[in-house]
Amino acid sequence: MRRLKAITRKSELAKYQTGLVCSALTESLDGGDCMEIIFKDSLGDRYRESWVEFTDANPGTAKRKWTYELELAVQSGVADLAIHSGKDLPSEVMPGTVLRPVMVRENATDVLVTKLPSSDADELRRPRIATGSLRRTVGLRKLIPNAELFSINGNVTTRLTKLRESDGIDGVVLASAGVNRLSASGELDLSGLFVREFPVNELMPCAAQGTLVAQYRDDHLEVKKLITSVVDATTESAWLAERACLEGLSASCDSVLGIYASVQNGQILLRAWIGSQECDEELTGSEVGAIEQAEEIGRSLSSKLLKQGAENLIKSNTKE
Repeated sequence: MRRLKAITRKSELAKYQTGLVCSALTESLDGGDCMEIIFKDSLGDRYRESWVEFTDANPGTAKRKWTYELELAVQSGVADLAIHSGKDLPSEVMPGTVLRPVMVRENATDVLVTKLPSSDADELRRPRIATGSLRRTVGLRKLIPNAELFSINGNVTTRLTKLRESDGIDGVVLASAGVNRLSASGELDLSGLFVREFPVNELMPCAAQGTLVAQYRDDHLEVKKLITSVVDATTESAWLAERACLEGLSASCDSVLGIYASVQNGQILLRAWIGSQECDEELTGSEVGAIEQAEEIGRSLSSKLLKQGAENLIKSNTKE
């Protein structure tokens, strides 16, 4: 078998995540030097400081900030597969390609990392908390109403460095999955910092948060067979339900939207929350069913939410 080329972003988290997947794929092939990893900057990496201006000139790329270059490489045959963080993928799949979740999902929640214990941070008159997510910003306005919230750029390591070095930042909100994986890799030092996890019922994660996803061409049967060997059934059921709901709502990771599926005893509980930037309007809903009907459950929930006015709420509260 020829060596397969896997492409991913250059961030430490992307490198580690892709290494995990490639190691699992190599093991399924009984070892050997069968994988090559290609690292490439995404549009979001290259235009981090001028993203709004870039997307104004290139509107077709707005929803593919962290995936576009990788998807093109797979579509064109430059790479055999790409490894993504599931939460970064838009609802529309790049033509000619397939998305499949791989391995077991990490913790899907969000965490607040602070320089003070959470109890002390909560007592600050106006704690300054940074996040790069509009969904998190809206959720935090309800959870910590006295906080001053502002945007922050950069990967996990960069954001934590800014937290340590800036007197003007009391905390940053990150995905638990990224923090956990980088900690496991040895690339992340949390010494002297404090971590507060937000349960799903407090701050609902975006669809597929914590899920690693492989993308490959739909005619690449060799890769399809290989990817199938590292798919976790429970993770895939949750992925299918969440993605179906996301697609039904025509939403993205830039929407004020949380979608989360829990799987237990062959049943899926799918929940969704849609908020507004002013915190004056929200929609919630849930759907339960057997794992075999994962996509149907997702479509059913999105249909219910659309009948309640979800389309207008999402459009008016999506970051451009």
